Amino acid sequence: MLDPLCRKVGLEPADLPAGEQIVVAPPSTALWSSSYAHLLLWPVDDAAPQHIVACANQAEGWFEQYLSQQEVNSGGRPIDGYLVLALPQFPQAGSSDEIRKLELSARICRKHMIWPSKELAEGETERSWCRIADVTVLGLPDAAMAGASDLYWPKIDAEAQQVYSDLALLGAPATAQRDETA
Repeated sequence: MLDPLCRKVGLEPADLPAGEQIVVAPPSTALWSSSYAHLLLWPVDDAAPQHIVACANQAEGWFEQYLSQQEVNSGGRPIDGYLVLALPQFPQAGSSDEIRKLELSARICRKHMIWPSKELAEGETERSWCRIADVTVLGLPDAAMAGASDLYWPKIDAEAQQVYSDLALLGAPATAQRDETA
């Protein structure tokens, strides 16, 4: 479910770095990248609060190392990072405070947690996931832009039209000086 949303905002699937990371990413970890951001999907194998925190810390360490290297490769230009922690099930009771703390923390990157909305029924191949629309870089609604091929001038009032005429006739410095004395 993440792939089409990532592609929609210009994030393309990327290979995980091989052998360079201190923390080993779990199986099914996935990465999407662009020139402006990277999104890391990190599977969490247990929904217990302490396990979620431990996995989040591991994922942050992995992602920090990766993002630091990407910033070096881009000449020091900052790059946004989004960490999506995929829980195996609805979080256990009492997890909401820990989840909120993790998601509000801006340390290293933005963090989001998702979990399956239901168990897979027999014959189903894809789950639907709760909270994917909350992932900051992906949760933008579809926008319908009214396109027009013709250029048009906005309607402005008489005072604004006079300033525009003065700018065209006198230039910016003279218009600013004239307006200052008025």
